[in-house]
Amino acid sequence: MPDKKQIIDSLILNGEETILYALKKMDILERKLLMVINEGKFTGLVSIGDIQRAIIRNLPLETKVKQILRDDIRIAYTDEKPEQIKATMMEFRTEIMPLLDRQNNLVDVLFWEDMFLTAVNKTAEKINLPVVIMAGGEGARLKPLTNVLPKPLVPIGEKSIIENIMDRFVDAGCDRFLLSVNYKADMIQHYLSSLQNTTYHIEYFREDKPLGTAGPLSLVNGLDDTFLVANGDVLTTLDLQDLVATHQKSGAIATIASHSRKVKIDLGVLQFEGSDVLKGYIEKPEYDFFVSMGIYVFEPAVLDYIPYNQYLDFPDLVLRLIENKERVMGYRFNGYWQDLGRLEDYEQAVQDFDTWKPKILGE
Repeated sequence: MPDKKQIIDSLILNGEETILYALKKMDILERKLLMVINEGKFTGLVSIGDIQRAIIRNLPLETKVKQILRDDIRIAYTDEKPEQIKATMMEFRTEIMPLLDRQNNLVDVLFWEDMFLTAVNKTAEKINLPVVIMAGGEGARLKPLTNVLPKPLVPIGEKSIIENIMDRFVDAGCDRFLLSVNYKADMIQHYLSSLQNTTYHIEYFREDKPLGTAGPLSLVNGLDDTFLVANGDVLTTLDLQDLVATHQKSGAIATIASHSRKVKIDLGVLQFEGSDVLKGYIEKPEYDFFVSMGIYVFEPAVLDYIPYNQYLDFPDLVLRLIENKERVMGYRFNGYWQDLGRLEDYEQAVQDFDTWKPKILGE
C-alpha cells in the first residue's frame, strides 16, 4: 500500500509533457485530475475535462499540458483556516485540493476521502427515512438468470441482491422499506417473509401494468416527509448519511446520486462542419459522463409531478422538475458502485463482493 507521499508524487506532472501522456497517466492511476509542477513550483491542475475540451478544439494529442491549463482552479494556502478549506471542498465536491504556501510550493494535498468520509462515517447521525425500492422489473438483460428468479432475488455473496441493498440502508438507520413489485411478485414476497428478519419492515405495492421507473411512486401512500428511492439492482459503498445531509442543506426538492463513467467509442469519430466538410477525426475516443447511480433523495412535493398510475421514467420526472424551476441537485460520488442490470455487470459484482462487502454492509 503506497503511503501518502507516494500517492501525491504519482499525481504530479510536468507541464512539458503531452496531453496524450497525461491521459495515459490518468488511466493508469484511475484519477481524473493531475497537478502540474514546473521547476519545483505548482503551476496548475489538468483534468480529464480540460483534455476533452482540447480535443474538441482539434488540438493534437502532442500538445503540451502547459498550453491547456486554466486559471479558474481551486487551491488552498497554508495560511487559510482549515474550516474555510473544508467548506470550499464541500461546496464544490473537490476530490483533490492542493495545499500551497504563498511562494507556490506544494506543501500537501487534501483528499476528499481523508477530509470527510472518515469523519462522516464516525459522527453522522443515523437517518430514519422510508426507502422505496423499485423491484418490479423483468430483468431482461439478466436472462437466463431471471427466467428462474426475479432480479431482486439473484444472489450476491450469501444473500440476494435486495437483501444486500436493504442491509446497506439498515446500517444507515433506515428500517421502513416500500417495495414496488410486479414480475414474480409472489416469489419476492414469499422469500422475504420467510426470512423473518425483524430489521426489515416491508410494505409492498404492485403495478397492474408497467409504469416505468418513476410511475410506481404514484401508488405509494404515507410519503409525507423526505424519502429515499433506490433501484433494485445497485451495490455501492455510498455514504447515505452524507447524501441525505447534503440534500437537506441544499434546499433541493430532489438529489440524485451520481458517478463518473467512461464511455469508449471503438470507432473513428468524424467531426463535420456544415454539410459534408470534415473538420476533425478522433480515433476511438473516450468520454467521461456523470450518470445516475439509481439512488435518490426526494421531498414529498416531487409526488405532485407524478400522475397517478401512469407511465413515467425518472429522466422525464427530473426534466419536469427542472422545467418547473424546482431545485434539483446532483451528489457526486467516486467510491464503489456497480449497477447489476447486465450479465457482465453482475459477474463483476460477484467477483467484487468479497472485497467490498465490509464497506457495502457497514461491517
